[in-house]
Amino acid sequence: MNQQELQERKLHSSKIGKHARGAVTKPSEFGELNHPEMIFLGIDGGVDSYIAREAAAGNLPNFARLLARGTRLTELRTAHPSITPTCWSSIMTGATPEIHGIMADRLYKAGQVTDIVTSYNGQHLLAERFWDAAARAGKTALVSGIPLSGPAVSPGIRQCGGLCFYRHTKPDDRREFYDIPMQLWFFDTKKKPSGPLKNFADVPQQKPSPVADLGNGRFRLDMKLDLEPGTNYRNIPPFSWELRADEDGFTLFNGPEEIKLLPDEEGQPFFRDLPSDAGVLSMPFRFGCYAFDDGFLILSDVTGDLGDVCTPDMYEITKQLPPPPLDKAWTFFNSPATAHIATESCSRETDWQIEMLRRALAQKKSDILVTYFPWPDTVNHFFWQVFSKCINSTPEIAELAEYAYRETYATADRYLGFLLDEVADDNTILMLTSDHGSLGHVADNNVNAVLNKAGLLSYDENRKIDVAKTRAVCLACGHVRINLQGREEGGIVPQEKYEDTVYEVIAALQDNLRGPDGRPFLAFAVRREEAGFFGLGGPNCGDVVFGLTAGYAAMTIHAEQIPTARSQYGNMLSLGIFAGPGIAEGKTLTLPCRTVDLAPTLCELLNWPRPRNSTGVSLVPWLGK
Repeated sequence: MNQQELQERKLHSSKIGKHARGAVTKPSEFGELNHPEMIFLGIDGGVDSYIAREAAAGNLPNFARLLARGTRLTELRTAHPSITPTCWSSIMTGATPEIHGIMADRLYKAGQVTDIVTSYNGQHLLAERFWDAAARAGKTALVSGIPLSGPAVSPGIRQCGGLCFYRHTKPDDRREFYDIPMQLWFFDTKKKPSGPLKNFADVPQQKPSPVADLGNGRFRLDMKLDLEPGTNYRNIPPFSWELRADEDGFTLFNGPEEIKLLPDEEGQPFFRDLPSDAGVLSMPFRFGCYAFDDGFLILSDVTGDLGDVCTPDMYEITKQLPPPPLDKAWTFFNSPATAHIATESCSRETDWQIEMLRRALAQKKSDILVTYFPWPDTVNHFFWQVFSKCINSTPEIAELAEYAYRETYATADRYLGFLLDEVADDNTILMLTSDHGSLGHVADNNVNAVLNKAGLLSYDENRKIDVAKTRAVCLACGHVRINLQGREEGGIVPQEKYEDTVYEVIAALQDNLRGPDGRPFLAFAVRREEAGFFGLGGPNCGDVVFGLTAGYAAMTIHAEQIPTARSQYGNMLSLGIFAGPGIAEGKTLTLPCRTVDLAPTLCELLNWPRPRNSTGVSLVPWLGK
């Protein structure tokens, strides 16, 4: 994309300005809610330094209130690898990855060396969560959304989401699937089908689905069911919608039902019955219509069947509400012209969470509330490189990054205000944390390209890994696996060559993981048997484990970077704030500590049993007044 094209992609201040930080939270119509003993708020990718700065500037008043009431941890080190499922698993269990089993974003599955399953599924978790430990003492919990928190395994646990986000998980092999991916259709200013609008032309995730002109202002919108790996595992046959162009927008036909789509509005959810191998599925859809200078965007998304990720009582509560907003609206951060779609979805999802919690906490008391705000990490992935000034950008993109951070954290602040004002009381312990930080990087390195260069990995003519000619492969962040005979299906490395191959991999990483200045940025690369110093090891671990120093990445802004990685472009440290009875107010704790220490600390503060197999230490002696 050249400079002129970037200049043409305006922010459309009339569009993003009207969002105005979302709705003001109104008091519950259910009256005062039941107050838990403890509230745990997980903010995915929450950046400690940004919150502290904006709170001090008066832009995040509820974070400022919490900081004044509690103790801030400024040296809270996350797990390794610094990837979402591994980090949250370590936080909720107080155990290292070697013990809880979530080694990375993907786990190896028995079969070929390239066979993997998603780790975003609590059924893989081998250690006890802190609320399950509290349940052994008779405590109850309400758990909402946080990855790997479901399914509920203890009596007295009310669960909403958290099994695999809002996605389906196939029971027989625990893979992650989407039945139907998000769809986009484009129309020009005369409401005729068109190719991608100028605002979307360079965004791979935003390519159109087919449109057929039926005449008389009517169109057929065909659904594409094969956009992502794992899509449509229940074999829903092809289907389509009929759409009519009106003067003020469009009308969608769902059988006899007419659904009005007005520009710049995300419509109300509705259901459509679809045949499948699993019988008739009543799938919840939500459509939106957005107007741009060069045309209209129509989008659809399956909003998620919460029956798959909720305990029965919580499912009944969610049925009193419309389905959550668009599950994959984060993709709209790709375009300055559509960022308002993502921030509006963030705000509406927060409204949905607030109303769900109000109904649940009015219904009965839970001793523990565990809840989750996912959007800061999404913003980090799109904009941290620009926001941290690690890379140069145009004024328009820099403004977009500022807008995304400002609006997303303002919504997080509003959510925190709800928890402080309506859910907590004077006896509530509050714990706020993030799973990892963010670190700008000046060089990207593809580890499989390194292995290919070293003759350890081969590709076929379609650039797919050729297992029959591959001796080592990296399919999970920070882990390299050997294609070993007798262990892997079709393994080619003889047992007697295993150790030599492991050291060959280590040498390849040491020789090739270097920055533009030629300096190595490999923090360590060790055999699985030596990985215990980072809490890794065991049969689910890679045969070689590696970590990177600050300023470099093999994947993205967080993953292989070690927990202590830091530079002028950020750091991997987690956010951590404790507040409540017995905890010092307005205190900053610079003691080096780890996220595995959080669960043991919470349990001691509230006199609950520690999670079984937890390895962290309690921070209570350092939190006092």
